[in-house]
Amino acid sequence: MPAEADEPTSSDTIVVTPGRRAEKRLEVDRSIDVITEQRRQELQGASVPELLEEAPGVLVQQSNRGAGAPMLRGLIGPQNLLMVDGIRFSLSTHRTGPNQYLSLFDPWAITRLEVLRGPSSVLHGNGAMGGVINLVTDLVDVADEPTGSYFGAFRTSSADASPMLSLRGTASGNGLLFLVGGSFSHFGLLRTGHDDTVPLSDFESGFWRAKLIYAPTLRWSITGAYFGGAVLGAGRTDTLNRGDFRRHDNVDHLAYVDFQWKGIGVVRKVHANVSYHQQIEAVGRTKCKTRKDAAEVNGKTVEVAVIADREACLAQDRAKAVTDVESYNDGVRSVSADVGLDLGFWNNRVRLSFGQDVSVDLVESTLAVANTADGFQRRDKARGNFSDDSRYVMTGTFAHLAITPLRTDLLELIVSGGARLSYFAAHAPAVPGFGDVDYDHVGVVGSAGIQLVLPGVLNVYTSFVQGFRAPNLQETTVLGDTGRAFELPNADLKPERSDTIEAGLKAAFGPIEVSAAYFYSFLRDTIDLGASTHKGAAKVDGKDVRIRVNTRGRSHGVEAGLGVKLWGATVRATVTWVDSELEDAAGNLRSAPKQPPVFGTASVRYDFGGKRRPYVEAFVRWAAPQTKLHPSDESDLRICESKQRPGWLMKDLGQPCEGTPGWAIVGVRGGSWLNRWLRADLSVSNIGDMGYRVHSSGFDAPGIDVRATLTADF
Repeated sequence: MPAEADEPTSSDTIVVTPGRRAEKRLEVDRSIDVITEQRRQELQGASVPELLEEAPGVLVQQSNRGAGAPMLRGLIGPQNLLMVDGIRFSLSTHRTGPNQYLSLFDPWAITRLEVLRGPSSVLHGNGAMGGVINLVTDLVDVADEPTGSYFGAFRTSSADASPMLSLRGTASGNGLLFLVGGSFSHFGLLRTGHDDTVPLSDFESGFWRAKLIYAPTLRWSITGAYFGGAVLGAGRTDTLNRGDFRRHDNVDHLAYVDFQWKGIGVVRKVHANVSYHQQIEAVGRTKCKTRKDAAEVNGKTVEVAVIADREACLAQDRAKAVTDVESYNDGVRSVSADVGLDLGFWNNRVRLSFGQDVSVDLVESTLAVANTADGFQRRDKARGNFSDDSRYVMTGTFAHLAITPLRTDLLELIVSGGARLSYFAAHAPAVPGFGDVDYDHVGVVGSAGIQLVLPGVLNVYTSFVQGFRAPNLQETTVLGDTGRAFELPNADLKPERSDTIEAGLKAAFGPIEVSAAYFYSFLRDTIDLGASTHKGAAKVDGKDVRIRVNTRGRSHGVEAGLGVKLWGATVRATVTWVDSELEDAAGNLRSAPKQPPVFGTASVRYDFGGKRRPYVEAFVRWAAPQTKLHPSDESDLRICESKQRPGWLMKDLGQPCEGTPGWAIVGVRGGSWLNRWLRADLSVSNIGDMGYRVHSSGFDAPGIDVRATLTADF
């Protein structure tokens, strides 16, 4: 039986993301929460995004199954930085807004999942605007004497009839450890509340990994790791009623070599790593015959093209329904390097960190089309989603200083600050109608903070932190139909910036844990969608012409959590409120896109103790209605499709969109070790079989879902 893991929200849980070094969660000056290995096992998440569904301050959006994009402080997609073992996972081709890239990593490889909320561009670089999600993998002790371990798990879920198998083995001795593992899942059609079924929601995923660690002493180590993943056949159908759907195939490869040296004198830590990351995305897009549906709106007849034969379209019947087939293939190869030095002076009361990082992304992109007019003969187009041979370069240098001018047995006063200088450059050749697109940016960001810490008891902090994100290749070079609009390139986009003031506290008074934070962000040069024309037309093939533009605005919010533990019982609750507004072309403030509603969680848990450590937990997840919408939300079928007339937007009918209704689901879970090697976990979620949808998602959430997992660990 493995050693007992940390409590899911224990104040003693060690984190590494906020300061790029090991610290106790309670004592860092940032808003951070952790999903430990124990909690990951209890949640039984089928993907990394599913593991985040109950994380404080995180709302998970899904455009389609096999995808999942966390919203942090109202920001989504490339505005949040994804990392694996501190290695950058985000790439320059990641789509603005919701995407699927976090689903390309094996949840069974995670020992600790850290969610840092709020900008962190000084320490972590480009893209850390809303926050950072760091997946810490396979923390297994390296042994001196020969030893080995074996792990296996089988899981099934009733909502989509999905079997899953995961295996892992390790061998260790003489300071050397070798690990190999993998998992496979098949997902059937998803059943939502009240016996509805999501079309094309079946898909498959597979993951494989290997890790080699050489640690001859406690002072230094070398780690080589490789992670592979594939999500195949994931269907997206939010525009199906307009005669348009897609199937996504994604394959990901990440490999790195990392060197770590730890000292006890002035030089506290030296690290260096180099990584290679390849991501391949193939999208098959099918367009089907439509018919004109008419309605009287304000005394005028309005027509919208809606699907003619839904079943034939889903069957991809070329004789009856299909008119066009498009095959997109995008690939990006990225090479990155990162070095860092951590110094300590005055009995470690002065900590000084330096770092330098660089990455180069090379992009390949193709598009092939076929339609009824030429008998579905495949024709290669001149350009795919991106220009072939596009490239994107990032490099940055940072320094960070933390001083403890006051330290007693009961109290510490810590003052910190830092700065980063970054450079970005991009090149996209031969964008049709625009020629070569080239741009580069230099950015400087800073941070400052002060905190009062009673170790293990109380942390009161305030900080000023800047965020910075250079526009990526998807935003600056996109050309064509992106689903909701016809978008044009804009190489003149400036980097997004934010200035955030945050104040918060964390406390652990005996059985009570409390956390609360308020933040206010001044948003500068935030990237938004604006109206434009293409060859003099405001619409192309019925889609509004849009171009990315810079604007400004503000965002503020509150995150709070409470935990009370008495004997074996634990009660927890969290709530998050975020309000973000951007200026339109006339200078008026309006809601930011995909603004999250007020949302939160609550749970009551009882741990029975004993060597088998059984537990039972009842939980609630909820979200309030969201009626504050950006103009792009009102044109989004995921949010504003008419239920009475599928394929129509509410605005087409001359009616205001009511947004997303509020919801609350109830569930129960429990688990226990059966003996030294076997563990069983069981959960039932959405017990009321409620039909609901997470705001801006492309399909309704699962109905009642029974999950069971049997784990062997020896």
